[in-house]
Amino acid sequence: MLPRLGWYWRLLIHRTDSEQEMADEMRFHIDARAEDLMRSGMPRAEAERRARIEFGGVEVYKERCRDARGLRILDDLGADLRYAGRTLAKSPAFSLTAILTLALGIGANTGLFTLINLQLLRPVPVQDPSSLYQVLGYNAKRMVFRAFSAREYLDISGQDGVFTHVIADSPVRAPAAKPHWLIRTWR
Repeated sequence: MLPRLGWYWRLLIHRTDSEQEMADEMRFHIDARAEDLMRSGMPRAEAERRARIEFGGVEVYKERCRDARGLRILDDLGADLRYAGRTLAKSPAFSLTAILTLALGIGANTGLFTLINLQLLRPVPVQDPSSLYQVLGYNAKRMVFRAFSAREYLDISGQDGVFTHVIADSPVRAPAAKPHWLIRTWR
C-alpha cells in the first residue's frame, strides 16, 4: 500500500514529467510502426501517415492512460474548483452571501449537535450508568412530582445501605427561603 501511495505522490508532484513520458511512449509506438512500414518499401511520409491512422487518436489513449492511473478524480476535482472559483468571482455579492449562509448554517448545526451529543447521546461518566437513579418527591395532594427540600435531602443521604452516593442538584433556585433539591443517586 505504501509503495502505491508513493507512486501516486510522484505522479501528482511530477505531473509534467509523467505527461511527457506518456507522449514519448505514444510517439515511440507510432515511429516503430512507421519504421516497419518503411522497411516494407513504403515512402517515409506515407509510412508515418499510415502509422498514425493505425495507431488511432493519441489523445484518446492519453485519456485512457490517465484514467488507468487513478488520478482522473483529482483532475476533475481541480477543474471543478477552478470553474467554481471563476463563477464565484463573477458575482462577489452573491458569493459572499452564499458563503456566509453556509458558514452560519454549518456553525449552528455543529453547535446544536455538540450540545445534543453532550447532553443526550454520550453515556453518563460513571462506572455503572445503569445504577444511576433520579429521585423526585411526590405531592399526593396536588398529584404532581416535586423537588426535595434540603431537610429531605439530608434524610435521604443519611440513610446507610440504601444509596452509595447521593448528589443534590438545584437547576432552578426558588425565591422562597427554603431551597428545593433534585436528587441524583447511585446504588
